[in-house]
Amino acid sequence: GAGQPADDASNADLVLRQQRANCELANLLGRYGTLYLGSTHAERFSVNECSGKMDILEALMNDLKPLNWKAKPGVGLNVVRRADGGMTLTFSDLSEATIREWHDFALEHLLGSDRLTRNLYDLRAVKDISEKAIRTAVEVNSDPSARNIRLAVVVADEKAAAAVRTIASLVLPETAAALKIFVNINEAEAWLARPLDQIA
Repeated sequence: GAGQPADDASNADLVLRQQRANCELANLLGRYGTLYLGSTHAERFSVNECSGKMDILEALMNDLKPLNWKAKPGVGLNVVRRADGGMTLTFSDLSEATIREWHDFALEHLLGSDRLTRNLYDLRAVKDISEKAIRTAVEVNSDPSARNIRLAVVVADEKAAAAVRTIASLVLPETAAALKIFVNINEAEAWLARPLDQIA
């Protein structure tokens, strides 16, 4: 009908956006050589032939890896999908409700995690990390799937950093995430951006 040309243009734009996003992901992961993006995006892309935009990439990553998260009243936690496929979890408090929600969410997303993933925990707004929060974090970080995670934890001060170090010390190294503590979020992002085989 009369709307057909617009529909065709919209579909062509969507294809172009997806191709650009695939290209940008290939650029980001170019150090690993040619890559596949799953069965639905199985075309190979040459890193040298591609360019794109981060917002398009992020939209595609959300499409490829749905994030099962919705903010809830009374829970001081927000979760967003990172452009690299991992997650950024921002905590505004560590109340009972927040700890419970984080615990359930973290274990749900750990199950079936079979590849290296970059996550960032932003705890700068949290002034006190309780014993219960530490126990919960130890439980989550002891899950065998946690070993596939590179985790940057950003804190406001030395007191919070000490609490995070306590968590790290109570978990067996062979099951725990590769964890590093930062007070500067830009330094945390730089560490996460390093090749995943350079975890130290």
